[in-house]
Amino acid sequence: MRELRQHGIRTSGVVVGQVHVKSDASSHGDGHWVPVIAFTDMRGQQAEFKPRVTGGGLGLPTGQHVPVVYLPDKPKSACVDTRRHMMASVRFWLLVGVIEAFVAVLILVQP
Repeated sequence: MRELRQHGIRTSGVVVGQVHVKSDASSHGDGHWVPVIAFTDMRGQQAEFKPRVTGGGLGLPTGQHVPVVYLPDKPKSACVDTRRHMMASVRFWLLVGVIEAFVAVLILVQP
């Protein structure tokens, strides 16, 4: 994320469709819809990507224009350039770290 923030090229993209992603075997859900975002990179090439983080409050309807950031030599590295989307992955990894710390404390405290 930091590399994208510091060296990323910012442009505009549009949600061109939605793809259905099936949930993994451990989940009881039927899957969810993930937006496909298209943009033109600095070389004039069309590129598409699916956001890495999806979920509640992060939905993007087809046809919506969104800010995009990508690394110049890796258009597939693109992310939606909004605070909500950029912070979603940070919050996820922060939650994972808190859970791991909690489990470690429980293991250390047991006699």
